[in-house]
This record gives sequence, structure tokens and C-alpha cells, in this order.
Amino acid sequence: MLSQDGAMESGHLRKCASFTSWPRFVYIILDLISLGLALSFFVSSIGHPYVGVNGVLKEGRWVIGTVDRSGLAYEAGIETGNAIVAINGQPVEEFAAGLRYISTRAIDELTVVNSAGELQSVVAAGSKLSSAALTECVSFFVLSLSFWSAGLFVFAKKPNARLARLLCLLCLAIAVAVVAPLVGVRDILWGRHMEIASYLLVSPLFLHFFLLFPRGQEPSGYSRHLPTILYVLSGIIMLCYALFGYRHGIYYPWFRAIILADLTLGLTSGIIAL
Repeated sequence: MLSQDGAMESGHLRKCASFTSWPRFVYIILDLISLGLALSFFVSSIGHPYVGVNGVLKEGRWVIGTVDRSGLAYEAGIETGNAIVAINGQPVEEFAAGLRYISTRAIDELTVVNSAGELQSVVAAGSKLSSAALTECVSFFVLSLSFWSAGLFVFAKKPNARLARLLCLLCLAIAVAVVAPLVGVRDILWGRHMEIASYLLVSPLFLHFFLLFPRGQEPSGYSRHLPTILYVLSGIIMLCYALFGYRHGIYYPWFRAIILADLTLGLTSGIIAL
């Protein structure tokens, strides 16, 4: 007969076994996918300079809102407040019909009236990446690799532990979320879609991990349903984004608010769970 301690240990192992229904090779594949995405995003981003400005509607006319120091517009001397004449070969009024904000990711060609009153144009195609942009790309990639390495290390140390697996998945999601904006801002390799997907995945994973940490056991009561609710909510938000959440490379204001609310809910709930 099993002793009481042995029975408890057996029950604990069965509980752990329910979580290890995914074979280890699935996590190895996820590790490789995460690394592949990070590497492909980095390589693609250093080969695609971007204009690096956004446009805002001010007093009935379109002007430059902010200028990214890593973008081509900054190198060309374009400044905040310059009047926008055309974007991607279209008059700005036609391009931005119905909008109140133009994201940098939507702009590949830009013509403005500069501070000297002259027309000035910037075109991303055929331009070289600035040193500031290269430094930015390398920094984000190194940070992404740090999270990826942490996830792989945790899984390698305790491949059957539930907390270790959740932490591994969380690190992999963050690794993609860190580097996805590099291609998102350039609107390449489905970058903006991967950016949103990784943000929406981080939120429920964060909550799920901290509901188990540090006890290592499933929470009781209604708390045990919170991760599932947030996973489903994130999936619904991603579906809404795919159907009607963006236009011209920007997220509608109501959609940006929903993403922020989802992230805030997951992170805040995870902190409270501690």
C-alpha cells in the first residue's frame, strides 16, 4: 500500500502530468519558431529604411506630428509642424480621407513644405539605413534574444514543470513582441499583425503565470477561470483586428484603446495575484 505521503506525491504527479500532455518537442518547435521570427524580423528591418514621421490633422490641415530620429525624414531635416502635401504619391487629403491621424508605418513616400517654404520629398525605396536606425535594430534584437534565451533556459532546466513551461511561453511571446515593432513600423512581413498578436498573447500568459506563482498550484474558485477568459478575450480582439481594426497601416483609436485595456487587465491582474 502507498503511504499517505506517497499518495499525495502520486496525486501531485498526476496533476503535473495533465499539464505535460504536450510533448517536449512541441516546446522545442515553439522555441525555434520564436527565434526564427526574431531573426527574420531583424534581418528584414535592417534592409528596409523607413520615413519615420506621423501626420496629424491640426486646424484643418495635415502637418508632421512627430519625427523619429531613426527615420529618413529626420536625416533630411523635416521638422514637426511642416505641412504635408502628399503621401505615397497621393494628395494628403485623398490619402487620409476620414482619418485624423496617419501612422509612420503607412508612409513610404512623403512630400512636405519645409520651414523654408520649399517642397521637400523623402522616399524610403532605394535609401540606406541610418546608423541610428541600425543601432535601434541591433538593440531590439539583442533584447529579444535575451528573453528567448531565458525561456529556453527555464524549459531546459525543468521541462516538466508547469511554471517553467508557462514562463517559457511568456518569454517567447515577449521575445517576439520586442522585435515585431521593427517590421511593424516598416509594414513588412506581416509585422503589424505579429506585433498585435504577441501583445495579446503576453497579457493572458502573464496572468496565468502569476496565478500559479509562487505556489505552483492551480488557483481555486473563480480565479482558476480568469486565464481562460483572457485567452478567449485576446482571441476575439485579434479576430476583430483582422476584420476591421485598422486602415492604411494604423489601428483605429477605439482599437488601440481595446489593446491597451487588454494589456492593462492582464498585467494588473497578474500583479494582484501575487
